Amino acid sequence: MNNKLKEMFEDILKQAESGLVKIQANDGIKWRYYTRFYSDIEGKLTAKPNNKYPIIEIPNYNYFLDLIQNYLNYAEKFYESDQWYYDLPKDEFDKKLILNLIINATNYDFVNIYDYIKQRTEMLKQEFGLGKFALGQYQDYKIVGEILKTRSNIESPYSFNVYFEKDGQSFMLPSILFGATEKDATIMGIQNFNKERNGELAKKLDRYFRKVNKDVDMEDIISKVSPNALISFTVFISYLKSLGIKEFSASAFRPVRYHASKISGYIKNSGKEARDKFIQNHNHDQYNMTNKVLYMFLRYGHHFDNANVVYDDTMQKISLNILDRDPTKKDNIIYDISSSVDCDYSDENDL
Repeated sequence: MNNKLKEMFEDILKQAESGLVKIQANDGIKWRYYTRFYSDIEGKLTAKPNNKYPIIEIPNYNYFLDLIQNYLNYAEKFYESDQWYYDLPKDEFDKKLILNLIINATNYDFVNIYDYIKQRTEMLKQEFGLGKFALGQYQDYKIVGEILKTRSNIESPYSFNVYFEKDGQSFMLPSILFGATEKDATIMGIQNFNKERNGELAKKLDRYFRKVNKDVDMEDIISKVSPNALISFTVFISYLKSLGIKEFSASAFRPVRYHASKISGYIKNSGKEARDKFIQNHNHDQYNMTNKVLYMFLRYGHHFDNANVVYDDTMQKISLNILDRDPTKKDNIIYDISSSVDCDYSDENDL
């Protein structure tokens, strides 16, 4: 057994049971994670009766620590820039990596912890070309893709960005936060980081992309999906399909991450009125974040009938599998945009 790793993990557990885990940088405390979770290690349960917080179920402690060590071997390299950027000693950096791994787990992952760690390790092993790359042409617009590594505290190892460009102007669509293995991809979030939407191209495309709503019942929950996000997701799916990835999934809820965000915001706000307002907004935001991806899978399945979409209530996970046939196309621009993605397309002068 790796005694140093064992000591580190048990220090995390001890602090997490109190609801606060601290990460020390060389110049003092760098982070305070308001996380709370417990453990069941080989039948030794730390949680009290009527516990409402997640419990990591670890039937074989040595095997669990071996999996954690293997994860760290890849995570240390993948996120190495974080260590010097945040000025963290190696032990504290590893501690942060382990904590971030746990924070991003779902309830299902906590009772299937081995599979979860293996999957997250495979995501770090899967390499993608980073930076911008030409991805096709739609009408007079150049489609540009971009893959970036994220920070270690973000839900996903990678973000996928899509740009539509014309005459020196560029319009950035919502970003897809994801991780992938050789055969499947997990979507951790869809976020709009582009706040500059006042340019001529942005206004034009923002209006134009609303055409994807042509055959959608506005009373259906899938109408809640942003047209710009749908375009980005469609391009993302087409790109990963070209890499041989046809299975996609997303989980509904990450309890430790939700609780940490909730308590952190609660502490930062003082007074009953301010705290009540924060909790209301926090729960509203969490609802939107949780359902945004689920609705997106359903919306994609609505347009592309070669996509099999299934929700597993036990795992609280939605899956999307692309079948080996072309979709039945209707009168909607979404199909032309999807087929415009050409991973062999190259025009170096435009990048």
